[in-house]
Amino acid sequence: MGNLLFVLLIITALFFIFLAVKQMFSEPIKKKFCVICSAVTITWIGLFILNRLGFFSDLVLLALLMGQTILGVFYIVESKVEERFKLFRLPFLLSEVLIAYFIINSSYNFTFEILFIMILWFFFWLIYLYRTKTGFNKLVNSIVDCCKKW
Repeated sequence: MGNLLFVLLIITALFFIFLAVKQMFSEPIKKKFCVICSAVTITWIGLFILNRLGFFSDLVLLALLMGQTILGVFYIVESKVEERFKLFRLPFLLSEVLIAYFIINSSYNFTFEILFIMILWFFFWLIYLYRTKTGFNKLVNSIVDCCKKW
């Protein structure tokens, strides 16, 4: 059996297991518990452990699953922050990508990538601080509106 089929079967099995387990919780917890997110995240964590133990080597598949979790975390955070902080979507998302890449490839020298992310955060904070000034307001609005739901 190939890695992809194996992973698809694991995610499917976990989906139905977590779906059954979810029914045992109270309504507020049910609303906050995403079965798909949990199945995908538990799968890649397991695969990551297997990778470190030398039993799983498909880093592309591992990265795809991590990317799904990255986007899930991004959307959760986006739904909870005030509108004015949505300006920071890009640096937040790219920070998540950097963290995931570090998890997969911790031996890589991240000096320039970390420096870039820090500079990016700095520039976005400057834009945030000047968001009410003429000229910056239009830029801030266009950044925040870039990802409005269609």
